[in-house]
Amino acid sequence: MKYCPECGAKLNGTPKFCPECGTKLSEGSTQGSDDGFFEGFGDADWEELGRELDGQIAAENAPKEAYKKRLALARADAIRGKYKEAEEIYEALTEENPEDMNGYMGFIRVASENYTKYEGGGIEKSIRAAQEISGTEDLRGYDKEYAEYAARREKYFADKAAEKEKKIRERGLFEIEGGVLKKYKGNGGDVVIPEEVWEVGDSAFEKCEGLTGVTIPSGVRRIGMNAFARCSRLSRIELPAALEELGAGAFLWCYSLKSIQIPDKVRRINAATFIECGLVSVSLPKDLTLIGERAFYGCKNLTSVRIPEKVSEIGERAFGYCKALTNVAVPGSVKIIGTQTFQCTGLCGVTLSEGVEEIRTEAFGHCENLGEITIPGSVKRVRATAFDYCKNLVRVVFREGVEEIGDSVFQGCCTLWDVTIPRSVKKIGSFAFFDCKMTEVQIPRGCNTGRGAFPQNCRVIEK
Repeated sequence: MKYCPECGAKLNGTPKFCPECGTKLSEGSTQGSDDGFFEGFGDADWEELGRELDGQIAAENAPKEAYKKRLALARADAIRGKYKEAEEIYEALTEENPEDMNGYMGFIRVASENYTKYEGGGIEKSIRAAQEISGTEDLRGYDKEYAEYAARREKYFADKAAEKEKKIRERGLFEIEGGVLKKYKGNGGDVVIPEEVWEVGDSAFEKCEGLTGVTIPSGVRRIGMNAFARCSRLSRIELPAALEELGAGAFLWCYSLKSIQIPDKVRRINAATFIECGLVSVSLPKDLTLIGERAFYGCKNLTSVRIPEKVSEIGERAFGYCKALTNVAVPGSVKIIGTQTFQCTGLCGVTLSEGVEEIRTEAFGHCENLGEITIPGSVKRVRATAFDYCKNLVRVVFREGVEEIGDSVFQGCCTLWDVTIPRSVKKIGSFAFFDCKMTEVQIPRGCNTGRGAFPQNCRVIEK
């Protein structure tokens, strides 16, 4: 055996250059195993050589130690039920070495989704998992077992490759800049938005009439104005927990959208967000503070809604023409109920909590099925026509604290006959109870009463 005079590497034959260090080798320059190569080595030389050999051995063993650690981590994840994490490790091991039975059998275990349900332990449990997946009982021979595993493994990775190829093709359908999805260029169907997206931009899917479903990445924090407006066939969408903002008109005219849950981090439902959607139910976050103008306007199939207790304002026409809405409770946190906010013909039950301060024009106008209403004392002013043409309204109670009843508030309430007005009321506007059925009413002495405030045949008693 011959060695390089520079690095001591073993040489086969008579090469011109050392394959390890590249030193040019001339004839006779190489050293044999017994020609005095180690002659003159002292203790320090032997220690240095020993350290070098230890380093080489450690380098050779490092991959083995890393492999053991990865395998142990995968097993620990599987035991704790973290199947996805375990599957990723096992998958990587089998990709690196297709003949690695440990990696592949572990992969089979977690691919069975619930490895704990199989009886036995070790290899027997793996075989039972493989039997269920492959659909065959004959896996006792290792050759047969590995053949079954290999076939399933090949199909699995073929499917993975096809999925990856599909994602590459789909990527061309999305115009993305800096994590913002600017425009979707596809024809619709069930669309999966790429994981790199953190914002769905303004009008990104607008007028995509073929869109039926959307999977939004978990990291998306904003959905822009009109993002899904006019997607008339959109029926499935799940908003991620990280979402903080829904832009105005985000789901405008999504007629096929039946239900939606607004994530907890959203604080405002902006104007026109769900105009004329097909919503039957909606879940609003507990920390919501504002329901904007026409937010749910024209959602004719919406049957119920719970307004969170932190909402301070409900904008104009927010629930206007929600014909199927039958009951609503307005919490005391709401200070203003805007114009035509609950102009809903099917509304038959309304609860106004103490704390509401103002009811604006036609807020409950044309609620034809509303039978009675109590106005809390915190409401200082009920504006003109607030309850006009509630044709089946028979009873109204104003609590102590109300100061002004505006013009034509109950005009056209042709069945209203029972009204309680407290001493705190200072002004009753013109035609406030015009066309009502009242025959007698008591009002505070000195109350300023406008022209035609009560029906002509009604007896007004000051007290």
